[in-house]
Amino acid sequence: MKVTIIHRPSGEKEEVEIPDSSTILAALRAADIPPDVTICMVNGGPVPVDTILKDGDRFEAVTVVSGG
Repeated sequence: MKVTIIHRPSGEKEEVEIPDSSTILAALRAADIPPDVTICMVNGGPVPVDTILKDGDRFEAVTVVSGG
């Protein structure tokens, strides 16, 4: 199945192919996005990486940056 990841803050869209009933974590890995520095959002709210996706789903991957 195909899902779309919207990278934040850039707004770039990336479509990845993952097996049916896969999770957001699988989609992040398919896109080489490190899950430990990413917050995933659906409909403006955060969701856990074990959220199961359906074909055609879209989610935002927000990269967290910290420092001093």
